[in-house]
Amino acid sequence: MVSHQFLVADQLIVDVIIGTDFLAAHHVSIDVANNRAFGPTTGELTTNVIVSTAQPNYASLTQPLPATCGSRAIESQTDPLEYCSVPRYRTDNAAVELPRHPPLYSGLISSYSHLFKLVPGSTSVAEHQIRTSGTPVRVPPRRIPERYRAEVVSQLQEMLDRGIIEPSQSPWMAPAVYTTKRSGEVRICVDYRELNKRTLKDAYPLPMPDDIFEKVASASVFSTLDMHCGFWQIPVRKDDIEKTAFSPGPGMGLYQFKRMPFGLCGAPNTFQRVMDGLLRDLPFVVVYLDDIIVFSPDETTHHEHLRVVLERLSAAGFTLRGAKCKIGLTEVRYLGHVISGKSIAPDPAKVAAIESWPTPTNRKTVKQFLGLTSYYRCFVKDYATIATPLYKLLHEDTPFKWTDTCEDAFNRLRRHLSSAPVLVPPKFDRHFELFTDASNDGLGATLQQDGHAIAFASRTLTNSERNYSVIERECLAIVFALKTFRHYLLGRHFTIFTDHAPLQWLTAQKMEGRLARWALALQEYDYTIKYRPGHKNNSADALSRRSGLAATVLVLPELTRERIRQEQQSDAVLRGITEALTNGIPIHSNPDVPRRYRQVRRQLCLVDGILMRTLKPRYAAEPVTVIIAPPSLRTYFLQAAHDIPSSGHQGTAKTLGKLTMLAYWPSMAEDVKRYCANCNICQQVKPSPLPPAPLQPFPFGKPWERVAVDILEVPMSQLGNRYLLVLQDWFTKWVEAVPMKNQMAATISSVLVEIFSRMGIPDILHTDQGANFESNLLRSVLKAFGVQKTRTSAYHPQGDGLVERANRSILQMLRTYVDSEADWKPHLALVLHAYRTVPHSSTGVAPFTLMYGRQAKLLPSTPVITPEWYHSTNSWISALPTTLSRLYSFAREHMRKVREQQKTQYDKRTAPRNELTVGTPVWLWYPRKGKLQPKWQPGWTVVQIISPNTVKITKESGEESVVHVNRIRARNIRSNGPRSIDITNAEDTSSI
Repeated sequence: MVSHQFLVADQLIVDVIIGTDFLAAHHVSIDVANNRAFGPTTGELTTNVIVSTAQPNYASLTQPLPATCGSRAIESQTDPLEYCSVPRYRTDNAAVELPRHPPLYSGLISSYSHLFKLVPGSTSVAEHQIRTSGTPVRVPPRRIPERYRAEVVSQLQEMLDRGIIEPSQSPWMAPAVYTTKRSGEVRICVDYRELNKRTLKDAYPLPMPDDIFEKVASASVFSTLDMHCGFWQIPVRKDDIEKTAFSPGPGMGLYQFKRMPFGLCGAPNTFQRVMDGLLRDLPFVVVYLDDIIVFSPDETTHHEHLRVVLERLSAAGFTLRGAKCKIGLTEVRYLGHVISGKSIAPDPAKVAAIESWPTPTNRKTVKQFLGLTSYYRCFVKDYATIATPLYKLLHEDTPFKWTDTCEDAFNRLRRHLSSAPVLVPPKFDRHFELFTDASNDGLGATLQQDGHAIAFASRTLTNSERNYSVIERECLAIVFALKTFRHYLLGRHFTIFTDHAPLQWLTAQKMEGRLARWALALQEYDYTIKYRPGHKNNSADALSRRSGLAATVLVLPELTRERIRQEQQSDAVLRGITEALTNGIPIHSNPDVPRRYRQVRRQLCLVDGILMRTLKPRYAAEPVTVIIAPPSLRTYFLQAAHDIPSSGHQGTAKTLGKLTMLAYWPSMAEDVKRYCANCNICQQVKPSPLPPAPLQPFPFGKPWERVAVDILEVPMSQLGNRYLLVLQDWFTKWVEAVPMKNQMAATISSVLVEIFSRMGIPDILHTDQGANFESNLLRSVLKAFGVQKTRTSAYHPQGDGLVERANRSILQMLRTYVDSEADWKPHLALVLHAYRTVPHSSTGVAPFTLMYGRQAKLLPSTPVITPEWYHSTNSWISALPTTLSRLYSFAREHMRKVREQQKTQYDKRTAPRNELTVGTPVWLWYPRKGKLQPKWQPGWTVVQIISPNTVKITKESGEESVVHVNRIRARNIRSNGPRSIDITNAEDTSSI
């Protein structure tokens, strides 16, 4: 007879469950393989044995949890991802819920019925690791709303019973928060945001849903498997369990997760890594976190595929939620889509949510709406263009204003998704057709097979891309489409349809500039380009088209002879010259004919009734005959000579040279000069022709009144210092350089406090616009010391030129001493001593002497002749003011002469910017990454002249900036030019 104390429970699946306390007390050995147990006093236990290795917590099982009153709960179900949602279940460990399935799969499901338990399993193939930096963080608990208390206590007890959590003595603590499910049940969440901030992020990638759809779309039979509380089936590494500690509320104690909780920043990555490692080698299954889909070409094959997957999951110790598993279907819902062997469509439930979405009232609700609709953008033509007004509302610098345009975009997106087309999966044994289009606002593309859409793609144009010519935008649409659908098209022949005829010869003609680069990039594809008129190219993004004449390579061929004759006859001067030449009347004595035409009268002629001029340019081998352009056509010839891609936006001389071969009119040279100067694209990408502004020196001041500061990056020293904080006094040129391990605002503030306590507090501290110098922390420190902070204007380091020059001197002197790059720290003090004790070129006096009123002792030691009053304190105090006064006077006079010389020399190549007045539209020089990006930004206007060299500018959006005048130039606005005409409906279709 064996005697042992057991706990009595209301319901068990067997008569007795033996725990580790029983095994230890009676020295029982377990034979796991044969499901047997044997002990010296018990003998062999031959009954059904279920061995529990969990240590029971008697208090938690027999005593209710303490309770305190609460105040509030989180009502929204859109809480941050860091909130750890706690699943809810009430069942015994052996209960199962099998999924519904066709009869073919009954035997298979029965064989693996243990996979469909109503409680989470526990895998042994992996564990979750939480790698943190810094000390443990403790966030105070939040009070539990009183109406949730009983439910929360019940759920916590269940989690304790299941071994999901355990009591904790951890130094970490996160607060629990509470929401309600749609059913009204309480949802326990844990706010792990502070823990996540201290966690090293896991870079393991999640799969792309689009890639998943491509893999499964060609199958005919599908099964979807849903993991039962998947995260809870992965244990937390023992050393990291304490980091998951949370408190349900004040007085409710502290618990920690033994299984991986929801809300940890690395949890999805860990789960995906585990599932990929388990199933990656199976080509008939894909996994997105805890959603598994098995796909096969037929039911027989699918039965075997499903068996392999279930066996893998069973061996790993996972369990599935039977109620949510779908077995052996020809159509399934997966990741918000309905997938079948014939098509892919949005989930009707998601579409219904979009249709019933209320009108957004703030940026947050707009962002939520766009987040949902963007997930289905591949089903919507024009998505990027339609949604543009809504995306503009997300800009923080734009006031939130819901306009009729926004309402129209909102309704159009809902309408498009409610009637979204069904996309067909690609068949790689059939021919692909790619339709592309471009407008002033965006790019679009449609991939098709046999007239059925496979996918749509679109995006808006950037500010610089909006300045492209028509042919460049249309070519960009092709480049965008090929990048988007590269995985479909590379390595197979396909056809591109475009509504821009010139692109048919993209590979045949010699291109220049970005067109040449794009043509080269497209060489890896095997394609044929065909022209399709815009009204027939409806499958691509039907974006709005530009009215009027576009500057394309076909401007001149489309200008028919009849149209030229009509326009020349519409001009009184050219009509008179034409009549005179027709009737043989001399024009040299006709005062109604402009003098320039009379001067070239011998070169004028009529060709098919068109007035032309024959001339022989100096660089041409043969004479050329060009059109006499009436005022109404001059803009088109200017576009042909300057704007189109084959002209390349070249300068005045080259544009005039090309135009000379096309047309002629009086004052053509002046028109070309003005046209090129007013070209938006040229102003945006070419260097400024303006000289810099004159030099504006700072006032002299006094010692330690104005101090400039900068950060000098140096090779890492043996002590780990990578930076020098360099300070220089504007008047004495005294330099301080302090090593730092980082350039954070806190480190800089600490160094400045040390220097101020030793050198005194300056009136002004001058810095650049680095984020560390602009931080609130540094501003607060300077404010506490009563120091005024000034800064250079953006992208104008010359404003901090004094300390920049000191940086170069320090580096140069260090190079002469160090043996290795990490060996600079021991030499820094002597380098600073050398700098401070040598007369400065600006003042003619050593910084040490100006700062302290005496000559420094030089190294190596040399005798210094000193007056008698140096050796008496009273004499020193009496004589010091006179000495310093003389030194300061000498230094100021020396600096004045040096500055005059510098200004005279510098100003030889400068000019005042008198053209800049309040209200002047300007370009802003804004260097960006990328050699091919425009360097001048449009849309700015001068609103204040701060100084001769500094102005305040603003944008229409309200953005303001204070800049140096060298960074801006007045924007020349190109006039509309001559009267626009339609050159597409001429009766005579012969072209010139």
